[in-house]
Amino acid sequence: MKHRILMFGTYPIYPAMHGGQKRVAAIIDKYRELGHEVKYVSICTPGYSQYSESDFLVSSETMKSLADLPSPAFTEITVCKESVNDLTIVDKIRSIILTFKPTIVSYEQGYVYAFIKSFKDMLGLLDLKIIFSSQNVEWVMKKEIALASGCNEKKIQSYVEDIKKLEKELLEKAAYSLAVTKSDADSFNQLTDNAKLLIVPNGIKSLSPDENSIELWRNFFDEHQIRHKIIFIASDHPPNLQGLRTFIDGVGFLHYRDRIIVAGGVCNSLKQIFHNTLDLQVATLKNRMILAGTLSEKLLQGLIATADAIILPIMVGGGSNLKTAEAICAEKPIIASTCAFRGFEQFLKFPNIYIADIANDFQDKILEAIHMPYIERNPAQKKLALEVLWDMCLKPLEVIFEESKFNA
Repeated sequence: MKHRILMFGTYPIYPAMHGGQKRVAAIIDKYRELGHEVKYVSICTPGYSQYSESDFLVSSETMKSLADLPSPAFTEITVCKESVNDLTIVDKIRSIILTFKPTIVSYEQGYVYAFIKSFKDMLGLLDLKIIFSSQNVEWVMKKEIALASGCNEKKIQSYVEDIKKLEKELLEKAAYSLAVTKSDADSFNQLTDNAKLLIVPNGIKSLSPDENSIELWRNFFDEHQIRHKIIFIASDHPPNLQGLRTFIDGVGFLHYRDRIIVAGGVCNSLKQIFHNTLDLQVATLKNRMILAGTLSEKLLQGLIATADAIILPIMVGGGSNLKTAEAICAEKPIIASTCAFRGFEQFLKFPNIYIADIANDFQDKILEAIHMPYIERNPAQKKLALEVLWDMCLKPLEVIFEESKFNA
């Protein structure tokens, strides 16, 4: 039986730039490959480069409600609850339900469920089979992010509890819940005994760098006389910046011709720090970094291809890091925290992988990685590395639609 799957999230997915967008886009592609129709709808905030006709921006009134938040970590839960009063969004979602006629509803991260369940009659949507897909244990991650930014635990308690209750309810109602790691699945099982969990790991598309992009980067590095290129690719997700500043806040350990090349949304936060902070350490950091900004997929793959090493300084957050899958596929030396390899533990014994959880050790490992001879992977390791590709990671989704509960 083929289904019409209505999928809800809190961000646009085209173009897919950050890890969350790429995962959702890959899941949608997989559902379509299996023969199902998919309609993706988001309730989202301004700030993305592009929006589709089914990406619904929250109202200015809803945006005003964010001013009183103790932390931006609670933006999604707040805008989805507040949008209940936005008749434009309500009418648009009702219209999509009427025209698309979904047979399954899927919630990515679950926040839009807080919106949907506020209506006793959302045209039968609450009666449909549910797929709950989460890239993290959100209540844990949001709490960690807020506390790491200096929030008072009492001030965030109600927000954390709201998210926790939302996740628990979805876990109990969903026909299937998708977790990215066994650790996340275990955490979900601690919330309830009634979850039907499936582990669907994070992955990537195969890397196929364009020769023109590679040549462009090589010319750039030659022109600026850059010797070793250490790259950090990350979104503006707070743990990314926190990890970078913890492990790499001082770059005196690098040769004056070595550079850390930063790409992705995290560059926005770094630009603000460089602009607003008058500090010798920050000035040195600025001189040893190149902020490439958000790159097209071609330019990003060209950058990865010309890198001498990739760093993954992740400290907090649940789920698994899609950039770790990318680094494994790239076959470059990787310097990472233990946290960055959550969900990818089977690759820790690969050659050219350096793990450190203290700043000085992390910096020493960078120097070791860029100066030690590269060791080729053996055939078994090369075969195992293919498991980080989406084709392999999303295979568990095939099981969902084989069961009679979805075909009644």
